[in-house]
Amino acid sequence: FDASTEGSLRLRQCLSVFFDAFASSCARHHRIICAAFLPTVRKAGLSVASKRGRGLSGTAQVSRFLLQLLQQPISPTSEREMVEETGHLDLMFKIAVELRSCAPGCHEKEGKAFVAALCKALGTVPFDSRQEERAFHLYTLVVQLANINTIRADRCARKDLEVLQEALYATFPEKHEPMSEEALDRLWTNAMQMHNNDIQLKDAPLPFELKEHVVERRTTRLASTYHNPSTSSNSVEDPVSDDSENDFED
Repeated sequence: FDASTEGSLRLRQCLSVFFDAFASSCARHHRIICAAFLPTVRKAGLSVASKRGRGLSGTAQVSRFLLQLLQQPISPTSEREMVEETGHLDLMFKIAVELRSCAPGCHEKEGKAFVAALCKALGTVPFDSRQEERAFHLYTLVVQLANINTIRADRCARKDLEVLQEALYATFPEKHEPMSEEALDRLWTNAMQMHNNDIQLKDAPLPFELKEHVVERRTTRLASTYHNPSTSSNSVEDPVSDDSENDFED
């Protein structure tokens, strides 16, 4: 993806083989790729935007490449590695926080393209359906993300999150108690802490200017009530309070 390597065909060929082998060798390498995902996507947008004026292309291309690596099947060498955590769900929570933090303030072309790429990524990361409780928590957050105006206005981004809602909804039986507003606040707070503690992100600013905004605060009725997303995700909208305070400012 770096224009400076266009003449180094052998290097590019070697790297393409290396990364596939790296991703498929063990779960720990998946965790490394997950940790590098957001910083790399941010830097790719910055680099391409500064050199060619095509930040969208850099963000989308690098995101797709990293997601292809995460979809590589792992070849376990031991029984422990067969159940070892890959870090995929952690990445999905970080992407959810990234979207919640920047999507409401993205009104220019570059910002909207970045949000669309992250929605595509969030809906593409493979996740372990056996982690039922975490899948339920992520489902709750994704329902709220899908109601952010910037995402609702983008047909492709909205569809990506709807497909993810259906996949997450199918992983857990309807035995969880509806999530209270306090529990939902704690869930967002914990996810924000995980995102903000990512040291690599501090050296990788967003690839566009984020306008001042107030995070849209909605009632938690939709997020905490069971519904089949394949039949009702578009039938209920939560009210938006324009003068609400942002409880999760960095």
